[in-house]
Amino acid sequence: MRYYKLIFIFLFTLFISNKLYSKPVPPGAGEGDVKANILILLDSSDSMKNDVGATDESLEWVNGADYAPDGKIIVSQAKNSQGMIRILTSGLRDTNFGDALDQISYTGSTDGCANNMYNNGSANEDVDIIANADPVIFNNLTVNHPDVDISGETIIFLRANTGDAASKRAIYGFDADGQTCRFVIGLRGHTNVFSNNGG
Repeated sequence: MRYYKLIFIFLFTLFISNKLYSKPVPPGAGEGDVKANILILLDSSDSMKNDVGATDESLEWVNGADYAPDGKIIVSQAKNSQGMIRILTSGLRDTNFGDALDQISYTGSTDGCANNMYNNGSANEDVDIIANADPVIFNNLTVNHPDVDISGETIIFLRANTGDAASKRAIYGFDADGQTCRFVIGLRGHTNVFSNNGG
């Protein structure tokens, strides 16, 4: 029993005579000296889909891009109402690219695409090109085919739907300025993706 008393007196003296140290309360817990500057924003308005700044600079769903030799970027947009655009090295949209809307979105009402392969006679003029994807730029392209007149050109290829009820799908090739359709592969007048020859 005497030993228990000695142990009790020793522990009691130890706790009374020494200070106890512990870690400070972390910031933001309400007890510390430093208040935490924490701000949490929750947004359920879908505002991230809204245009920011000038509407000409806003993009739709981007699903592909490719660098041009001069450092400009060709950007595809999957939205049904938007065409392919070109971004300058300054980060702004190239207003000298494509049609009147500064985008590749139309084959032209007169000639359409100059060269055709596997289109089964389906016309490609007066066609809206929408939901485009997978841009690829070929420099100095020459096609060795009797039906194709392309020699040493820069061609921007893209995959796209057409803006009609048939939703025809094809691969289009435009010149470096995006203003003239030079090539179309696999356009058909119905819902099949490609012709039997071109698939």
